[in-house]
Amino acid sequence: MIRRGTEVSGGFTQRTQVCVIGSGAGGGVAAGLLAQQGQEVVVLEEGPAVSRADFNQREGDMYPLLYRDGGSQTTADGSISVIQGRAVGGSTVINMADVVPIPREVAEYWRDHRGLTRYSVERILEVGELCAEALGANPIPEPTLNRNNSLLLEGGRKLGLTGESFRHNRVGCVGAGTCMLGCAFDAKRSVALTWIPEAIATGRVLVQADARVSALEWSGDRVVAAVGDIIHQADQRPLARFRIEADRFVLAAGAIHSPLLLQVSGLGGSQVGRNLVLQPQTPVAAIFADPVLGFRGVPQSSFLDSEEIKSPQTGLGGYRLEGIFATPAMTASSWAIQGSAVNALMESYAHTAGCLCLVPDEPTGTVTRLDNGRPKIETSFDGAW
Repeated sequence: MIRRGTEVSGGFTQRTQVCVIGSGAGGGVAAGLLAQQGQEVVVLEEGPAVSRADFNQREGDMYPLLYRDGGSQTTADGSISVIQGRAVGGSTVINMADVVPIPREVAEYWRDHRGLTRYSVERILEVGELCAEALGANPIPEPTLNRNNSLLLEGGRKLGLTGESFRHNRVGCVGAGTCMLGCAFDAKRSVALTWIPEAIATGRVLVQADARVSALEWSGDRVVAAVGDIIHQADQRPLARFRIEADRFVLAAGAIHSPLLLQVSGLGGSQVGRNLVLQPQTPVAAIFADPVLGFRGVPQSSFLDSEEIKSPQTGLGGYRLEGIFATPAMTASSWAIQGSAVNALMESYAHTAGCLCLVPDEPTGTVTRLDNGRPKIETSFDGAW
């Protein structure tokens, strides 16, 4: 079952076989697989338990509810937004639902140059497709693309650039265009609608929402407990303490907050928080004379990949262009201008088309814990390309 913090406002101590910290694409899947193997699992999620009834499609409500720092988390210098979901289901609740397979060449690069030899390339690709199947991945038919994404493909054809539409994990999409605010129609098959319900159906899984883990306790060479606070979502204040004791722990709190928890717990050694890889992407926008209405339909559904390089020797290189569109507040905050100039551009919102230029990153970043417990995220692009 899913249990909210208000149901245990006095705190609790619990024993289980496995404790999973985080309920997103990593933690939710881990909980599902462990439950299928007969394990008793407690999943701890700092964010709230939400459903389609909570998704009112209003940005002022949804960003604080579903995003870490209301969507304003950035690198220390403010140059890169580091957007993360914070709810049962993690970032899968607010992502664009693209299902992109791992290229074989990249898996081979991981094996040959990054030391990933525990699993074969074939097994990595097989598991990727199993996950895609579990999420209901299906092609986005080109005739259903909105004009913003159709313009990208049309321009690519004129320039001789290859491209196509994505696979996505939406089933029964109504084209509302508000994917980043949570799907009010349950069309996006997030972890919260797939792996987690299946795990709960086994009767062996408890998902505890509103549970912020503050430290891992360890003895000898193993972790023995996770401790933290049940929090009040409106103002993030702690309500009561909890303690989960388990035989095994799965830390799946994301690339930013997993290192912080290890650091504060004195675990992992000097490499914890190093070798962070982000996904740099620069938005490009154009204003057309006639309406584009990029805020309707599937916001991110097409791409051009002619300049993308896949090699077993170097991994992923080059760049790709992806059609993209955002809701009004996120669009306005993305302009590198201020004041009245933003107002003038937003008057052309319905006529604006947008795409992202995505480039691969190198493991040059770091995450360190500040005195107030927040992350300091730093990265460098020196030698990244």
